[in-house]
Amino acid sequence: MTPTEIQPIVLNKLDADPKNVRKTYAPDSVESLAASIGSVGILQNLVVRPGKKGRFFVSAGGRRLAALKLLQERGAIPADHPVNCQMRDEDSAVEVSLAENVMREAMHPLDEFEAFKALSDQGKSPDHIASRFGVTENLVKRRLALAKTAPELRELFRSGEIELSQLAAFTVVDDHARQLEVWNNLGQWSRHSATIRRMLLAEQTTTDTPRFAVVGEAAYLEAGGILRKDLFDESGSGVIESPDILEALFNKEVDAAKAKLLAEGWAWVEFFETLPDWYYGSVRVYPTETELLPEDQAALEGLEAELENLDFEAATLDPQEREQRHAALHEQIEQLDRKTRVYSEADYLAAGAFLTISNFGKFRIERGMMSRGPKDDSAEAEQNEHEDQDEGTNDAIDAKPAKSAGLDELSFSLVEDLSARKTAALRVALANNPDVALVTVVHAMLLRVGYSYAREQSAVQVSVTPEYLKGSISDYDDYAPVVEFANMWENLGHAIPGNPSDLWDWLIAKTTDELLSLLAAAAAKGVNVVEKKFTDRGQAFEHGKVLSQALALDMADWFTPTAENFFKRVSKDQIATAIQEAIGDDEAARAGKMKKGDAAAYAETLFKDRRWLPPQLRALAPQEPAC
Repeated sequence: MTPTEIQPIVLNKLDADPKNVRKTYAPDSVESLAASIGSVGILQNLVVRPGKKGRFFVSAGGRRLAALKLLQERGAIPADHPVNCQMRDEDSAVEVSLAENVMREAMHPLDEFEAFKALSDQGKSPDHIASRFGVTENLVKRRLALAKTAPELRELFRSGEIELSQLAAFTVVDDHARQLEVWNNLGQWSRHSATIRRMLLAEQTTTDTPRFAVVGEAAYLEAGGILRKDLFDESGSGVIESPDILEALFNKEVDAAKAKLLAEGWAWVEFFETLPDWYYGSVRVYPTETELLPEDQAALEGLEAELENLDFEAATLDPQEREQRHAALHEQIEQLDRKTRVYSEADYLAAGAFLTISNFGKFRIERGMMSRGPKDDSAEAEQNEHEDQDEGTNDAIDAKPAKSAGLDELSFSLVEDLSARKTAALRVALANNPDVALVTVVHAMLLRVGYSYAREQSAVQVSVTPEYLKGSISDYDDYAPVVEFANMWENLGHAIPGNPSDLWDWLIAKTTDELLSLLAAAAAKGVNVVEKKFTDRGQAFEHGKVLSQALALDMADWFTPTAENFFKRVSKDQIATAIQEAIGDDEAARAGKMKKGDAAAYAETLFKDRRWLPPQLRALAPQEPAC
């Protein structure tokens, strides 16, 4: 049947058609459409069929009808508002409704982003666009940000080669060249949105820094700091555009905290961004525990009750007011709590305090320290200074490096990184080898109970005490052994009982093979061959080599040197040494004519498929059988 002529019908004579195949409309969708109709009118006619007593059923256009009724309820249009309609008979109602809902093709998201950008280019503000289309201002800002990414990336999104989450990650910077550089430099399996965002922000100061947490967003903005929010991060993170202001505010907070500690009577106060490794072996004095006076105890209980009530009232309070009250209560509680730990006058005269930042962006104080620590980090400081000088020079590196360029002498941080990678890979290998895991656990147990001073000769901390690797591996979230072991334990976590008291009964019913698999997974979590700067676990590291040999672990399966994870972290001479060792003098000479950054990037291309490893990751040489 061919459509009839278009004719206007007043709104209060239109009803939803029970034969309309679409029965459900999201309230937000109706709200957005009402805003659009209020802005530009109805762009598509309703399709109706005759009802009873001069009324009409809307067979196609139910959402438009709901939006019109919403506008009428709000007084935006009268009840007799004329609506252009196309007349059909009852027999075709279902067919027409189905055709409209099934045959239409949704607009590609990129077309929508670019349409919003076109409106913005006309001078329309995000809040104006939002009001015209019944959406939030933040949604409009997100659409505009996506439309401003590099054209090449947008076309990849249009063709389905980039996901929306990946495209959204590129919005954290406006530099198209930088966006494309990151995309092209990442391997196919590394192009996760989190990795893209991390690479783009590598040289930026972000709100994730503990310094920003100490200062606070309100104080930073009040001082004139500029903050560019990540529109797609629900936590509200962003990029600090005024690092000088942040630095000044942070230094002011540090100075105030140090002044308070000096006012307590300490001889000195030292600030560390993070506590140095030598702190854990430092000598300190400890306070004498004492009871609070009755009035102080009563005040403490009152403050704790007020803090508990504040948590209950959280939903009714302004977030900033709640945070201020929360901080003030904690400060008062801390002052009373310190009265239970009393230092002597001699302690104050001889000792000092360390001030640092906790993982939660709060000041952490270590009182009673007897030493400020080493004046410098000697060898590592000297090496870092030398490498900084290398980075700024254009001198070519020698084709035949000196003995000091040997790969056995790497920086402490790189040795820690590499050994943490080996730890992660060992965990995966041990978890998949119950036979070796059984030997490993029995070995560790006997060292503890059968010998007086031999417990450190095992690489497994059978307590079990997991060593957390996140701070040691530079690309922790993307490192394959870390991901695989996390997945393994996630699956195991779903299998074991949720209540620890049920664990014994669950285990006692398992077969020997099942128990061995569980033992391997648990033992693997205790593997620790991470070589940190200050450590006395040398024998454990040697056992780690033996364990690697027993598991036939080949770190070339888990590690390929790149500019980021290795070559930029060694000296230029060491880059040449590695190239010379793995490839030859000619390529080493070619790299020798480059700046360090270029040499590192060039080395990455040379080592891509060579399975070369730095000495710290190589397996033990096989021993000759005894005659």
